[in-house]
Amino acid sequence: MTENDDVEEITNKLNSTGIDHELLLKRAKAFRSAGDLISALNDTRNSLQIKESEAGKIMLEVLLKEIAQQRNPNSIESLLEDMGEMEIASKRLDASKKLLYILQDPGICERFATIDSFKMLVSLAQMEREPEMRLKLLQLLSTISSYSAVIDYFVENIDSTILKDLLTENDDSNMQFATDCFATYLGNYARRNQNSIEKSGSLVKVYYDRCQYQSSELVQLSAYKGLIKILMNEKLVLNFLSIENLDILKNLYSKSENYQSITVAILACCFSQISRENEERITRQFQDAIGQMIDTNQQKLGLMALSTLFQANPKVGGNILLKEGFLDNILDIIDTEPEDIQYLTIEVLSAACNLPQAKKLIAEMSSSYLLKCLSKKTAERIRIVASLALVKIMSIDPTVQRELLTKEDIGTFFSSILNDKSSSASNKAAAIEALAYLSVHPSIKEKIVKDQNLIASLKSLAQNGDRTTQYGIVLIISNLTMYRKKLTEEEKQLKKLHNFANNAPDEDPLDNDENVAKRITRLVGENIIPVLVNIKPDSDNFKEAIANIFLNIATNVPLRGAIVQSGAIKVLLRIASGSNVQVGMIAAHAIAKVGVTTNPALAFKGELASEVIRPLMNVIVNSNSGLAKFESLLALTNLAGMDDVVRNRIVQLDGLPTLLSLQFSDHHLIRRAATEALCNMIFHPVVFAKYMDKIADQPLQIMVALSDDDDDLTRRAASGLLAVLSSEPEAIPLLVTHKRFFEILANLMSSENEELVHRATEIIKNISGTERFCKMIPIDTLEYVKMYKGYKNPAVAQSCEIILKNTSALGIKV
Repeated sequence: MTENDDVEEITNKLNSTGIDHELLLKRAKAFRSAGDLISALNDTRNSLQIKESEAGKIMLEVLLKEIAQQRNPNSIESLLEDMGEMEIASKRLDASKKLLYILQDPGICERFATIDSFKMLVSLAQMEREPEMRLKLLQLLSTISSYSAVIDYFVENIDSTILKDLLTENDDSNMQFATDCFATYLGNYARRNQNSIEKSGSLVKVYYDRCQYQSSELVQLSAYKGLIKILMNEKLVLNFLSIENLDILKNLYSKSENYQSITVAILACCFSQISRENEERITRQFQDAIGQMIDTNQQKLGLMALSTLFQANPKVGGNILLKEGFLDNILDIIDTEPEDIQYLTIEVLSAACNLPQAKKLIAEMSSSYLLKCLSKKTAERIRIVASLALVKIMSIDPTVQRELLTKEDIGTFFSSILNDKSSSASNKAAAIEALAYLSVHPSIKEKIVKDQNLIASLKSLAQNGDRTTQYGIVLIISNLTMYRKKLTEEEKQLKKLHNFANNAPDEDPLDNDENVAKRITRLVGENIIPVLVNIKPDSDNFKEAIANIFLNIATNVPLRGAIVQSGAIKVLLRIASGSNVQVGMIAAHAIAKVGVTTNPALAFKGELASEVIRPLMNVIVNSNSGLAKFESLLALTNLAGMDDVVRNRIVQLDGLPTLLSLQFSDHHLIRRAATEALCNMIFHPVVFAKYMDKIADQPLQIMVALSDDDDDLTRRAASGLLAVLSSEPEAIPLLVTHKRFFEILANLMSSENEELVHRATEIIKNISGTERFCKMIPIDTLEYVKMYKGYKNPAVAQSCEIILKNTSALGIKV
């Protein structure tokens, strides 16, 4: 039987029995024997993906070494030779595909990433005229773009002529991949060499020239996106911004909206690299360029540039707008300007309103003009952007607020834009931004949440829109679901005095807890949770808004099941595990609320139960909110009752000393919750040993004392722990030496709380089982036992019978 027969036989078995990791490994060995190392490698990897095994790992290592070093038809050297066969296109293409597959392995890729390999690939790419083959060569160059030797050689030895040749393509997909590939090279070099731009700067100029190359919009957009990868150090940014006096701004007029949004991202990237020392100079550079445009016949381009700059860096845009005389200049004759100029001017004003120092000035100088723009005779796009600007300044201008919320019904206006399927993307973006501001007003909240068409539109846009759109919608939902902050009695009195002194209105009943809960229930009924789960927040503010929404939803107990069913716990866990501690604690508090009332085995399935411990501990240790601490402790208590794995995780994260310290809290609820958590933790060996320590016995003394606390629930938890401890004979001497121990037991026995009586009888039963300490049980305590012999709770009655039997055997009469 030949090797090929073996391969065929094993393949037939796989087809009949289904995928099996052992059969795959067996076939890999047959492929290797037949000399087909690529197929052998493929089967070995698939086998390891199904189940890791030592045999599979050894096979993988052997195959990688053979492929990298041996000269066989599939060795790297042979494949490179086949790729140079200019006469046989199919052979070149097949070899390039095989090489791409082999280079998926990091070890082989690292050995391949040499200057010689790079030079050969570049040479082949220059000569290649077949689009598919050229794309494979570019993909190979991209594969090795993260290796330092290749990166340095690329920047230091590839001249502008070669780069132009590599970036010049007739095929869109090749051109798009080429720009992305070489943007990666330049970006990696910029990160590694913060001070060297002599060569990289000239290559960036070549790359930027290719951005202007006559190709499709898709390719040009890809090229512009590549600039964001490249501009990774300050010197390179300064060099780029000097290109033909901010040439990137001059293209705004002739390019599409997609280009304009990418320009915003490029400029934002640039400003993130610019130091404080250079910021003023760059601001002047932009100011001069924009001022020159506005003063000449390029006013439209200048306003577009300023609007773009505001979106990229509001501070720089504000510095330009607030320069003495600048705002006067653009507002002076705005009424008589063409529609395009009016629209762009108002767009700049709207963007500037995001800056507090600019908002006040704009309110003073332009609110009357902006209110005129609300006339239905005004062009729709001007009316929309003017309304947005007014929405932003209404918080500091009562006149504007009254006009918008009463006479103009501004909420309905913006809702209608979103409900209109024919509305442009820019109009919808303005409407979302406006509603994000307006939805802090209770009357607007009610209108939004009762408009099913609007909610459906917001859901659709959240699922299909960009990050800015998603963030705006999340802010709206956050406002709709936000509960009023709970005030202390002192804070309530201070607020009353403040409202009286400032003639401020009373709190709107539409924002009381009952109405907020109704809004939340309605939104959950509209399936808003799955939409939120599928959003991937990319900033701290974005994450905070989503965390707050889930915290507010979780406040409504019946809705906690919907959070679990939608998979939102994983979303909250990602946020809670992020670098921002404060935002993380909001998400963790939402997790805690779910964990308080939901079976942890259902809420935190699998590894989630262990993963949520850290964020809960973070709240318990660091939060300033007593409620957040309390609810996190309750959730931790439920988790601690699950199994040893979870309890072990709590101990690993220093949960024991934290819980012990919280038993001294001034807040009785936190003290109680910590005690309950310790009661469930007693089954962990480390915790049990802590209470059995004869020298450092403070934890035990505290637990005995808390068994006589004023709060019955605290007494229940503390005495429950003592009941578990008393089942260990070695613990009994430690218990009975506490000077008030038997007095506290008598108090528990005399309680009307059945659970406390049960715990007390369990402890006394365990003590009565030891001859030495049974005699120490006071007669008055035993009288309670005799009285409870026929107790309604069978467990209590049974314990009492055992106690009386044990005492009777020792001659103790009751």
